[in-house]
Amino acid sequence: SVVRKFLNPSRKVNKAKLRGVDNKPVRVEGSLPLNVKWGGKLVKINHVTVLRTAPFALILGVDWIVKSNTSIVVKRGRIELVGEGSKIFN
Repeated sequence: SVVRKFLNPSRKVNKAKLRGVDNKPVRVEGSLPLNVKWGGKLVKINHVTVLRTAPFALILGVDWIVKSNTSIVVKRGRIELVGEGSKIFN
């Protein structure tokens, strides 16, 4: 993944035991802090888990949603992220 390039190559092996929605084990590569700039606002996420394989380059969780003052809205069967009064992503 894009984030995996920033991991320290001499990092310790992460022993976290995560499972995907299919209940299969997910290999954790490591973790790091990450700043996400969105809608003109810089949001610091203290702990981002980096996976060996993932369906998306980055999945933002509840910690980011709260810190970025974002709302999740479902319209016509689609999920939209809305923040600071403007539609950002759908």
